[in-house]
Amino acid sequence: MVSSPEFCFLQMAGQLTLAKLIELGYELCGVYSMPNADDKNVPERGFYNRQPLTSIKKLKAFLDSMPGVKGRKKAMRALRYLRDGSASPMETKLAILLTLPYMLGGYGFSLPEMNKRIAYRVGADRKRFDKEECVGHGGCQGRNSYETAVI
Repeated sequence: MVSSPEFCFLQMAGQLTLAKLIELGYELCGVYSMPNADDKNVPERGFYNRQPLTSIKKLKAFLDSMPGVKGRKKAMRALRYLRDGSASPMETKLAILLTLPYMLGGYGFSLPEMNKRIAYRVGADRKRFDKEECVGHGGCQGRNSYETAVI
């Protein structure tokens, strides 16, 4: 028998700290997964790309349907700090560090949009500039705001 991602999140709320539960939520709602300890074919970057297993909306709907279940209160609290679409474990850790309230060990910034596509003007230079070009040569002067947003 296999547990749904939503039920797994609820079950783990009874076992994990709030921070670790938030990290699990990011992975479940993200586009990456961590390898098993015995996995011999781990990509060099240390994680796999995949489609999200669930979403914050699905987690909330599931938790709303489970009043009084052990771990629900902590799971609902963790949802406040989650975003869909994290693309890597380090992105998750950074988002958690930046957005958790100060009293929970974070910096208290507002939640970001994860991996949002940025619109650009047709014909804008889509070249990716490396840091040296922009920083080492007096910045990316002369570039319009659309092109700068693509960098």
